[in-house]
Amino acid sequence: MGEPAAEVNIDAELVSSLLSSQHPDLVGLGLKEVGSGWDNAIFRVGTDLAVRLPRRLMSVPLILHEQKWLSEIAPHLPAAIPVPLRAGAPGAGFPWPWSITPWFAGSTADRASLAEVQTCAGQLGLFLRSLHRPAPTDAPRNPCRGMPLAPRDQLTRPGIEALDEAIDHELVWRTWERLRDTPAWTGLPVWIHGDLHPFNLILSKGGLAAVIDWGDI
Repeated sequence: MGEPAAEVNIDAELVSSLLSSQHPDLVGLGLKEVGSGWDNAIFRVGTDLAVRLPRRLMSVPLILHEQKWLSEIAPHLPAAIPVPLRAGAPGAGFPWPWSITPWFAGSTADRASLAEVQTCAGQLGLFLRSLHRPAPTDAPRNPCRGMPLAPRDQLTRPGIEALDEAIDHELVWRTWERLRDTPAWTGLPVWIHGDLHPFNLILSKGGLAAVIDWGDI
């Protein structure tokens, strides 16, 4: 399934205009389009910053979630997250809010070797344990994530069967069946990432450096 089409044209000229009118001190640092995902287009500004703009109307609440909540979550975590440094407003023909965030050096986990992934597994576990703290009553609730895994069984099995031979299939099956059969959570609602996959994990110097893309909290 391909990513949905953007509902507004986002290019370097637009981002340059937004920066010039709202954050002129950042003009001249250099601007490079990095790419886009389902929800946002990403541009790098200089060496340390990124601009994050929603591609679709339905992605606007995700930007606002990050702007409101990440500064509260970040102090409790053992790796960096992209707490917005500045909030952008509609302008230059762009109709929605947008953010300026830190840019994290490193590479996404999908490019890592199996040994590197194994090294970072414990760090990711600690990160998630630190993240899964009770959330405020007015925190956003994700209707699709953080749910019991049993309904996903039929979707997950083909993926396990297709894993590379280097993976211990028996271990993966045992792990999946244990997780699938875990009873539904009955405690207080806790924070979750909501979109945790290798493209959202930044590795650097052999460790987990940052976890990005928090709109689905």
